[in-house]
Amino acid sequence: MARWLALLAMVAAHGSRISSLEKVVTMLEDLKAEVVAEGTTEETNYKKFSDFCSSTQKAKEDAVKLGEDKSEEHTAGITQKTSSYEETLAEIEERKTKGETLSSEKEASVAQCKDDQESFESSEADLAAAVVGLESAVSKVTSKSESLVQLGHLQKSLDLAEALGFLQSQKKAQTLSLLQAAPWLEEAGAEYNKKDYAFQSAGVVSTLQDLLKEFREERSKGQEEWKKTKQACSDFETSRSKEISDNSAAISAAETTAATLKGDVADVKQLLLETQNSLKDDRAYLAELKTSCSSRDSDFQQRSKMRSDETKAIEQAIQVMKEKAMTDEAASFLQTESHESHERQHFEATARRAASGTS
Repeated sequence: MARWLALLAMVAAHGSRISSLEKVVTMLEDLKAEVVAEGTTEETNYKKFSDFCSSTQKAKEDAVKLGEDKSEEHTAGITQKTSSYEETLAEIEERKTKGETLSSEKEASVAQCKDDQESFESSEADLAAAVVGLESAVSKVTSKSESLVQLGHLQKSLDLAEALGFLQSQKKAQTLSLLQAAPWLEEAGAEYNKKDYAFQSAGVVSTLQDLLKEFREERSKGQEEWKKTKQACSDFETSRSKEISDNSAAISAAETTAATLKGDVADVKQLLLETQNSLKDDRAYLAELKTSCSSRDSDFQQRSKMRSDETKAIEQAIQVMKEKAMTDEAASFLQTESHESHERQHFEATARRAASGTS
């Protein structure tokens, strides 16, 4: 363009006709209009590109910020869910240990209650037999039966009474001694005196009745205690069974929770990976966009400056051409005036000569 302008200037400088200068001016004005139009078009296109850069950069910056926030959120989520998962696993182990303890306690209680039941049943059988034996002995003594007592059966009752502290050893021996004596008979000439036997048997009956009362009370007491013990065993077994059932249900629920948390951790890790990959792409695109927009902006500024300089050069060339045209027009006018003056003088001289000849 600069060379072309220089060429036009040279043509204009050596041209001799006004019309040629006017054509050059017209060409320069057309060129200026073309340059201005190109500048307007490029500025419009640059405005669109600049708007694109601004909006896209803003969108990508928002995307990067969102990606960073999401990454932090996912990372925190992984930490939290992993912690919950580990706590749940620990809870499962604790509950398994608790379940083993509860089962052991239940088994021990069942075994102890079984022992208590066997002990009660044994004691109950002994006490029942003792009561029956004493009742029989009292009945036989008071009725003066020919067969006063079955000593073997009563011996066990008295042994039990002694073991329980109901009967002292001396008293036991005296009672057995009397019971072992031959029965009193009412026929004449009997060996034992009726009155003496009645006196002695009254003490035995009193002793046996006292023992019978104590055995009955002991038996009633044992039955009542066993009733309470049996209820306690049942309540404890029921309670432990419920605790074991509840604990097993809690373990199942915790295992379900642990499985869910494990899946959640895997899902969030996948989300984090996808978010980080997307964030990486957004950052790369944003960096490339900034570089591209900056380069395009620099190029546009440089081209705008060159176009401005070119427009000024054209305007200066037009001004030069216009001034040249005005100078040439003035010179042409003076030349024409001079020629007409010369012809007028020649005409006047010829006229004068003709007039002189005529004269």
